[in-house]
Amino acid sequence: MAVCLNHTDTPAVTSCAACGKPICAKCIVAGHYCSVECQKKADLAAGRTHAMMEGQARTEKKGRIVKIIVAVIILAAAAYGAYYYSQNKKKVDLQLNTYKGEAKKLGKQLEKRVEESKERTDKTLNRDSRYKKNAEALVK
Repeated sequence: MAVCLNHTDTPAVTSCAACGKPICAKCIVAGHYCSVECQKKADLAAGRTHAMMEGQARTEKKGRIVKIIVAVIILAAAAYGAYYYSQNKKKVDLQLNTYKGEAKKLGKQLEKRVEESKERTDKTLNRDSRYKKNAEALVK
């Protein structure tokens, strides 16, 4: 069993809440501290913790406000897009069809290039290499 920090002949009944040193019933200051200094240190630490928690709460509140603003902007943009489309449906559809046609042409060109690349690769791989000829000669 631990003995009191100040009274070495008296058993400790608790530890200081600030510094953790063992103290007896006679030495307890304001509940769970070994001295007024430890109590002040603990009060300062509690104040800093409280300030930090308030700062964190303000930051979280700002984050929520930013998310709401972003959501409103996105909804406004979507609403404007729907309105614009309803007012210019023919023009928008014509432009979309133009883009679709261009995309199909580009897709066909890409398919053609891929096929040509495959053919070149096949020709290269099927060619008789010097290594292949030497290996066949050794087998014979």
